[in-house]
Amino acid sequence: MRGLVSAAVAVWSVTLAAFAQTPMTRLHDLLTAARPLTRGETREILAAANRQIAGTAFQWSTDYDDRRGQRGSIEVVIGANSRPRFIRMQLSYDGGFVSTGVAGGEPASWRWHVDADHIVEFTGRRVRACGGAARPGELIVEYTNEGGGWTAVGVDRPYPGYPHEIFDILAGAISVDSGDVQRIGDRVARAFLAPWTLPTAAAQSTRAEAITGDPLPNVPRDTRVEPARQALWIDVDSLRPVRWEAFPDSSRRAGAAQPFHRLTFDYDATLTIDRPSGITAPDCVR
Repeated sequence: MRGLVSAAVAVWSVTLAAFAQTPMTRLHDLLTAARPLTRGETREILAAANRQIAGTAFQWSTDYDDRRGQRGSIEVVIGANSRPRFIRMQLSYDGGFVSTGVAGGEPASWRWHVDADHIVEFTGRRVRACGGAARPGELIVEYTNEGGGWTAVGVDRPYPGYPHEIFDILAGAISVDSGDVQRIGDRVARAFLAPWTLPTAAAQSTRAEAITGDPLPNVPRDTRVEPARQALWIDVDSLRPVRWEAFPDSSRRAGAAQPFHRLTFDYDATLTIDRPSGITAPDCVR
């Protein structure tokens, strides 16, 4: 009888050991593995990170923020679909014009500076033209307040420079390779790498005779674009993204060169963003 009990205990111990590695433990071990990950392992980690980011909120810190030791200047609330629901930021820009003068008078010029609050709402609804025609993509509403009250406009694409690649990587829409494990701030994270195209590259490549200068020298511009890569860093403990950066392909390793762009995630469970009150959001794009 004692032998049967001992055998049963041994079998039970082996069973417990087999199930001791939880899914999170397995993913942690993969993230810290001292080898390149397989495509299947990479997809598994990114799918888990995509689930982990759903419903979160954070500030994106740019290099500009980091150099000044200030909080992230871009606030983001993620929806249940693991995509941004709202983005809030402050815009600063200058305007001006020059007149030619009247009846021999001296030319006059005016310049001004604008500080504006800007909120972007990703509605999750299909976009359509205000004339009723269906259009591809998602209806996005941009709210802006330059000091005289809120205005709203419907658009069919995010603002220039919006880093959609982050969410495309998490959703598995971009093929990626695993990279190095490094410390990002006070976190240990692993890079996931993919090609990246400068935002202006597509516009330049469509202009066979791109011109610089106004009015001279008006010479063809070199439209060649340096190959680049992007890295999304996943925290090995929380499985959440902690940094995204784009850098020259010639450096070959994330973190080894000055990036073109860098966004660091600072998660904040208290952060909320809503559409401005007292204004009707458009339901179409003009």
